[in-house]
Amino acid sequence: MFRGGRAFTKPLPLILGTNGGMLPFGVDNSGITYAQAIGMTVYRNDVPWNFTKGIFTGIESTPGTYNATNIASIVSLTSTLKAAGFTPLYLIESNAGQVMCPTLSSALIQGTNYTSISITKLPFAITSGDSIILTDPANQAHTQTIIAAASMAKGASGSLTVNSFTAGFAFPAFVASTTNPPVAGQSGAWVYDTTWVACTPQHLANTMVHLVSTLGLQGLHWELFNEPDGLTWAVDSTLVTQAYQLAYPAMKAADPTCVVHGICIENLAPIGYPEGTAYYELCAQEGILGNYDIMSFHQYSNNAVGGNLDAEPDALNIWGKSYWKMIADFQSVRIAKSDTTPMWCTEFGWQSGTAGVMTPQLQAQFFQNLLVTLSGTDPINGVPFSSYLKAMLQFQMTGSFQNWSVIDPTTGPKPAYQVLGQLIAGH
Repeated sequence: MFRGGRAFTKPLPLILGTNGGMLPFGVDNSGITYAQAIGMTVYRNDVPWNFTKGIFTGIESTPGTYNATNIASIVSLTSTLKAAGFTPLYLIESNAGQVMCPTLSSALIQGTNYTSISITKLPFAITSGDSIILTDPANQAHTQTIIAAASMAKGASGSLTVNSFTAGFAFPAFVASTTNPPVAGQSGAWVYDTTWVACTPQHLANTMVHLVSTLGLQGLHWELFNEPDGLTWAVDSTLVTQAYQLAYPAMKAADPTCVVHGICIENLAPIGYPEGTAYYELCAQEGILGNYDIMSFHQYSNNAVGGNLDAEPDALNIWGKSYWKMIADFQSVRIAKSDTTPMWCTEFGWQSGTAGVMTPQLQAQFFQNLLVTLSGTDPINGVPFSSYLKAMLQFQMTGSFQNWSVIDPTTGPKPAYQVLGQLIAGH
């Protein structure tokens, strides 16, 4: 049995949960049983929206047409998790790195003739002859269909040649922030190729209304996007904010009992980095506050010296902070913006080997030390962490990321699993 780490003799004042990939990769009955056995109460799983992941072909390939078979899988998993005593949390993932729809990067003037448009990075390729819909996000009644006269590769940006057309409306350009700290830019008109899968903020909002209106999916927790501030997923803050502004009120109207999480940022990096606090600041300036019920975030802690994911809770990480101070400093930013929503960390953890000095024993000790620290007082803001930090979801119970898991597929529970159970029980 594991011995070590800070002592704690009462149940944690935080909800503990875990992560799985049970829709794309099949129901993990073993993971459910293990998590249930130690009293975890939240199970988070990803729902691919507009792309295929594993065995899951997504919710919406053609806009407005929803995959009934895979939605039935969500209903079934929800029933399984609830029967085991879990609150399901579903993460709606957009296609990795696709940045949703592109936007205009040069404004169009009403009544002016054009033979090309300037656009931001493409999520999918455009083929000559495709129909392109321009939409002003500030007034979605202002739409115009034009025809591509040239092809453009996925990931490209710049000038797209189109058949000559006269702009029927004034379509705005996207203007990114160039300051540090950043300020909100001008939101650009959406550029949607009708050969693509759904990818606009309105498409996502419509999907979410469909999901929360489906029998068996009421009263659930939902995260829209995964780590949109990170380079892997890379969704512009303007588009994320527009998606929440459209989806949140519509979801609440369709299911007042649903719980919406935002913004699911990659980490709590301080100002000076493009992710974390800077991304949150942009979303706040663009109007995302008031459009989610819970502020969710992820936080791993890279070692400041070697860059390995093995910095313990009180060590200084690559941002020059300890883990607990990342949370406390970010809460200070939220207080300044009057963001009083509870916070959930929906991914955290340490590997059990191959990353620097990591071992299964250190993995367990780091879990214990962090969670005991977060059960105490936030000295920066002068309140218990648990007054605003309500849940911590470990990544993950079992699964393909075996270094991160707390259950070894061959030998069974690692020391960290025992620690988590002891902290939940309070002994």
